[in-house]
Amino acid sequence: MRVVVTGATSFIGAVTVRQLLLKGHQVQAVVRPGSKRLKALKDHVPKEVCSQVQITELEMERIEEIQNRDSASADAWIHTCWEGAGSDNRTLRDVQQSNVESSLKAVRAAFGMGCRRFLFTGSQAEYGICSRLITEDMPCNPVSEYGKAKRVFAVEAEELCKSLALDYIHGRIFSVYGPGDHPWSLVQSCLKTWSRGGEMKLGECTQWWNFLYIEDAASALISLLERGEPGTYNVAGCDTRRLREFVTKIRTGEAVDSMELLDCLSRVGEDNWASLGLGMFGLEDGWWPSLLTALENAAIGENQQARDRNIMCFYRTIRDGPSQYVEAVAALLREQREADGAAFAAALDSLSPEERTDLAAALKT
Repeated sequence: MRVVVTGATSFIGAVTVRQLLLKGHQVQAVVRPGSKRLKALKDHVPKEVCSQVQITELEMERIEEIQNRDSASADAWIHTCWEGAGSDNRTLRDVQQSNVESSLKAVRAAFGMGCRRFLFTGSQAEYGICSRLITEDMPCNPVSEYGKAKRVFAVEAEELCKSLALDYIHGRIFSVYGPGDHPWSLVQSCLKTWSRGGEMKLGECTQWWNFLYIEDAASALISLLERGEPGTYNVAGCDTRRLREFVTKIRTGEAVDSMELLDCLSRVGEDNWASLGLGMFGLEDGWWPSLLTALENAAIGENQQARDRNIMCFYRTIRDGPSQYVEAVAALLREQREADGAAFAAALDSLSPEERTDLAAALKT
């Protein structure tokens, strides 16, 4: 598949370009003329696939001219370009409105190039201030000019794509972190300051938060482009907790251990934000393998009974998901039973009769 990526030098865009190339796609990477980040983008591209990427220097205001330059056709478009996404420009209405206008031009350009699918990187800011589980079907009440503009574009782009017979996919991204992030982001600021022995003044950090690693975010976007049905998707991780907990771990240099992962997964499906990101059941091959690997790595360790119980709870949550992955978790449960029958039996006894019934198929009992 030939994919146009606008905002190809951005934090998310550059990693998405590299992953697309490694998956065998051809990429037309659109960058601003004279971009200082162009070298970093080129460094991101592995030498063995560099022949599959084409760099196009073009201002977003003139993006429709892409149809008359370089290759004039493509199959799909990923739009990650948005001016002022990580700066004070988020508060400026004229800057954000300009983003809407240029992004709608990108939709028209995608149609002109023969694209069948258009994916846009939206934002959790479209939801506004929330105090409960965030799901894709809940009302959007954005507060910031940035969030309002992303929401306006989503509505107008969906209608425009419908009129042009384009599949429109809207990925609402939560907090992404990793190499290449903005130096003023919370994670980067904390790492830079504390690694030098400095001090930072922070608020109470009591709000619920969700972080997703940049490589996982790019993988999710590509899976959506390849196989996602038209519509809106929350792009986030499984691990949601009070922001204070994340900040504390950064401060102490402590990693999230396997027991915490299992505890988080065991609560997926309850009325908390841990279920963010698992609405992607349809993206089987793009999202599940890494999650299963994490489960397998976390299955053995201290407090085996608690680990087994958490995997049981996770199985109950996903048992209506893709059959091959449900069976993979079921197989892991059976392996756990063989490895330590006493701990497994104790974990099973701690469940309610209804919960044990739900596990019968997995355990073949």
